[in-house]
Amino acid sequence: MTARPSQIRAHRILSFLAILHSAAVLGLSSRNHDHVWSWWWLGLATSLFLWPLVLAIHPGRSLLRFLIPTIIAAALFLPCAHIYALRTHSSSGRIALGVYQWRAAHNLEKLLLSNPRMILYSIDQDGTKPLEAKKGYRLIGVDEIILPDDMYRIRGEFVRMDEAPEELLIKAGQTISSTADKGGNSNYGKTWQILRRETNGSNEAEAEIAATPGPEPDEFDREPYKGSAVLGYAEITDRAEQRALITALASSARYGWESALCHNPRHGLYVETGTTAIDLTICFECHNVYGHSWGPNDKISSFADGGFSITDASESVFNATLKRHGIPISQNPWP
Repeated sequence: MTARPSQIRAHRILSFLAILHSAAVLGLSSRNHDHVWSWWWLGLATSLFLWPLVLAIHPGRSLLRFLIPTIIAAALFLPCAHIYALRTHSSSGRIALGVYQWRAAHNLEKLLLSNPRMILYSIDQDGTKPLEAKKGYRLIGVDEIILPDDMYRIRGEFVRMDEAPEELLIKAGQTISSTADKGGNSNYGKTWQILRRETNGSNEAEAEIAATPGPEPDEFDREPYKGSAVLGYAEITDRAEQRALITALASSARYGWESALCHNPRHGLYVETGTTAIDLTICFECHNVYGHSWGPNDKISSFADGGFSITDASESVFNATLKRHGIPISQNPWP
């Protein structure tokens, strides 16, 4: 069936709009993809895939009238395809990142279903609260060799040296004085430290410690809200307050797209749900949340496997709750 001139003209107009649409997606892809804007761009890019269907079924179609605008639109979209991609380990992949962020938000909201025990705490990042050695441990000297089971402590968090992440400025087998970061050394014992379990020097005491199975991962992490860098904490028992905190954080996660590589948390949220404990350290300055979980259900990936991005929209809710419970608020030096 031969298309009428009016149908051909209509098809050409639609072809022009398809190309214009693709050009707009390409032009807008250079914008900073954060917060709500990323969802608008993702929706605009996704709607591009409707054009081939529209052009293919329109009565003014022909093979050339279909192929030419489709190829041009595809060529315009190609330079920004990596932004739209399904890449899971890159902030460039809008789809994968969006799914991950929504999953994190969903996991947060699920916490409210289990009548959780919730503790909100404030973390000092200004170094005004001096570090003290944990009872039963001592601060190792700057020239002592660090052992694998020594404990590294910074910003209220503890980790065994044989499980320390790559970015730590010191490793097992080294000494404090040997590290290349001399600036970090000047803060040793003040803002960070390495602790070693004390013994009374007898073989019996050492054998008793060796024979005693330690908790997993260790006793420091069981109550992170009591860490030395914590300015104060409060148990949130009111269901409305719990919902306000979780809902605000979930909303920040849902629209969080970009975060910095740093993590200087000034807020923390500890949640117990049944036999599982989850600790979230929250940095509104760096726009990220790091999560740790313990218990039989510790594979809550959007919490425990590195954390997720957030916006700073929920900071006011957390600060208001801390203030209401009389907890000091750690001040952000970069507002």
